[in-house]
Amino acid sequence: MTAFHKDQQYSTAASHALRVEKATQKYMMDNALRIGRRATATSPYILGVPELIQAGYLPSGFSETNLFSQRYHTRIVQPAPLKFHHMIFLTGGAPLSLSAARKMAMRIGGSGGYIEGGLAKGVMGGWTEPLYAFGGYHPGEGHVVIAGFFSQGSGKNDYLYRHAVPGQSELNTMKTALDMDKNDINAVNTVNANKVKTNTLHATGSAHIEGALRSGDDITTDGWLITQGDKGWYSEKGKGGWHMTDETWIKAYNGKSIYTSGTVRGGTVQLDHISISGHRCTPNGLLSRDASGAILSCQSGVWKGAGGGNLSRAGVNALSVKSTGDFHFVLVSISSRFFAVDGSHTARANFTLSLNGRVREQITNGLNVRKTGGGGHYWGYDTVGVVQKQYRLKIAQGDHLRVALSSAHYHLSSDIRIDLSN
Repeated sequence: MTAFHKDQQYSTAASHALRVEKATQKYMMDNALRIGRRATATSPYILGVPELIQAGYLPSGFSETNLFSQRYHTRIVQPAPLKFHHMIFLTGGAPLSLSAARKMAMRIGGSGGYIEGGLAKGVMGGWTEPLYAFGGYHPGEGHVVIAGFFSQGSGKNDYLYRHAVPGQSELNTMKTALDMDKNDINAVNTVNANKVKTNTLHATGSAHIEGALRSGDDITTDGWLITQGDKGWYSEKGKGGWHMTDETWIKAYNGKSIYTSGTVRGGTVQLDHISISGHRCTPNGLLSRDASGAILSCQSGVWKGAGGGNLSRAGVNALSVKSTGDFHFVLVSISSRFFAVDGSHTARANFTLSLNGRVREQITNGLNVRKTGGGGHYWGYDTVGVVQKQYRLKIAQGDHLRVALSSAHYHLSSDIRIDLSN
């Protein structure tokens, strides 16, 4: 047989051995717990090609021997919990010279080796393993071996366990980022994380966030935006917002003013601030009230009453009015009824107009009666007199005006009316 044909045989045998090695590695990863329960540092777990075929790691038609009729005998030891060291021995078949064994081992690669002098030696002196490390198994000089340095601590064979291993939580721990290559993770119960970074967050149920929720854009909802406690909406820039601390009032936080170019509409307006008519104010257009509840407005920098006419009727012979605004004119109307007296006479009713207790004007309502009767004993008399006076007075909101009867002659009663205007 030519050297070329021998090299072809070595390459074919090496390729066959590498398939067994790959299947062995996969079997060990998938069955680590099973192996860990049976293997020790001195008592190995035994594995062969039939077991790999039966478990589906090699095809059913895969040959149990190589072209040299050699079989595969794998021994797995466990020097530390779930840290394995294994070696695949080629046994039986046609014996190979050390030279042939070295050539075949070289074609296997860095894990390939051969037995010489009771030691398993890697090609080019890459490694050396005593046979007693695998229970002292010795298939004979010149047999090829494949060393599997399988360890959870090695970067090459580190993997994540699908099941929990008692006392070995690191076997379920990722040591680097997990790249899903845009694939999904399904049927997750709870995800515990320090940070979730995503382009889109879609929740079909409720989303519970115990800390702050910060958004760089709008927050849109088809339902209510519900807050609990005394908090509500707050503008970090403006240092104000809306909130509720009871079931009645919606409050502007930090006492902020409310502005709109539209319309404010409601049932009633409650003004809490009390101002004094005549005091300075700014800007014009403000609304307030005095201590009695009368409306004040800021006009020309001064608090003034709302103004307008005021009609009051009360009792007989006297009328008191409290001004609801600032006025400049007072119109007093008096209708007096007098006795019907026989013969010519003069009836009078004298009234005073007082402002805040000080008499400002005198008003007289008089009636001159002359006898107009003819024959017999019938006479007719006028018994009602009317007087109306208008005065220019400076009246402020809250001022008291009073029209009262001071003296009278032939007087029965008087109806009094006061009108305030500007």
